[in-house]
Amino acid sequence: MFHLSGFPMLSDIIFWQVFVIATLAMVVGSQAIILTTFSIISQCRALNCFPRVEIVHTSNNIQGQIYIPEVNWVLMLLCLVVVVGFRDTATIGNAYGLAVITVMFVTALLMFLIISTVWKRDVFLAFLFVAYKKEGKSVTTIGISVTTNSHRFTYMH
Repeated sequence: MFHLSGFPMLSDIIFWQVFVIATLAMVVGSQAIILTTFSIISQCRALNCFPRVEIVHTSNNIQGQIYIPEVNWVLMLLCLVVVVGFRDTATIGNAYGLAVITVMFVTALLMFLIISTVWKRDVFLAFLFVAYKKEGKSVTTIGISVTTNSHRFTYMH
């Protein structure tokens, strides 16, 4: 029996079914990351906000289907750095949870700035929005986890 994080609780009967579904979900997620990265780089290049890179159009029939070799290599190297650096699926999962919560918190802070400066609403109203979205609670949970040396970051809706 393999011992991966989250998988030890599974019986031998359903282990491989869950493993296949998790692998397929990983493939879909990685394709989403690659597609998003290629799209962002392509748009930044069109706006002259990114250095010139080679963009290969992989289809004559479908517009926007592109491949950027340099970006593909950078993504591969970053994946290898993550795998070699963390060396454990539990630690990678914790880092992923921390990244998700950080992105949500930064998004809430940016919304705070939009509400208070662009929309010219009361700062208290903007603060209530951030507090209502629960990102403050998540960051507090991370702070407690880090200060108590607990290495399990969880995010609850």
